[in-house]
Amino acid sequence: MRNFFFMALFACFLFGQSDSTGTVKGRVLDADNQLPLAGANITIKSTTIGAVSDEEGYFSIDKIPMGDYTVTISYMGYKAQNKADIWVRPNGYDFLSIKLESSVIQIGDVTVEESYFERSMVKEYQVVSFNRDELRRYPGSGQEITRIINTLPSVASVGENRQDMMVRGGGPTENGFIIDNIPIPSVSHFQQADGRSNGPVGLINTDMVENLDFFSNGFSSKYGNKLSSFGD
Repeated sequence: MRNFFFMALFACFLFGQSDSTGTVKGRVLDADNQLPLAGANITIKSTTIGAVSDEEGYFSIDKIPMGDYTVTISYMGYKAQNKADIWVRPNGYDFLSIKLESSVIQIGDVTVEESYFERSMVKEYQVVSFNRDELRRYPGSGQEITRIINTLPSVASVGENRQDMMVRGGGPTENGFIIDNIPIPSVSHFQQADGRSNGPVGLINTDMVENLDFFSNGFSSKYGNKLSSFGD
C-alpha cells in the first residue's frame, strides 16, 4: 500500500511538472494590406524567450512558464506593438493576431558636398601617359614617338625602318595625332596614300614634347573619327 502511495505521488509530481508550461502562437500581418510579415521579432518581456515569424507570418513560442506576460512584436519600418495580459496556462496556448502599422524612420539632416576637384572613380577611356623624361629615356626608342608606342601591348610593330602603327588590328591611316590642340595629318616622312611611311625618323622632336597621352581603347569625340588610336 505504501509503495502504491509513493508511486501515485511521483506520478502526480511528474504530471504537475509537465503541465507547468504553455505556448503562445500567432500571426503578424501588415495592417494596411493584410500581407504576412516574415522575420518579425516576437519577445516575451522580462524573459529571454522569443521567436521570429516565418514566411507566412506565423510564429510559435513554446515552453513558457505559467504566468501573466506582455508580448512585444517589432519589425523594421513598422511601429512596435505590445500585447499585455497574455495568460500562459498549462498545456494550453493563446493565438495572437497582430497587425502592425507602417512607420517612417526619421533620420537627421544629410548634407552631400561635391569636391572642387571632382574626379570620377570610373575610367571612361584607357590611356597610357608618358612625361618628358620617360620619352627621352625610353629604352630602344631613339626618342621616336612611334617606336615608343610600338612597344605597347595593343600595338603591332611593322619594323624599325618605318613609322607605321597598327593598333588593335587597324591600318596605319586609322591612327591620329594632335599637338597643342592642332591635328597632325601624319607624324612620318613621305607617307603614302595607304598610310605606309618611309624612313625611321619621324616629324616630332621629343625634346619639345612635355607629355604624351596615347588612347588605344576608345577616346573622346573631340579627337575626331579615327578608328584605332589617338596620341595627344
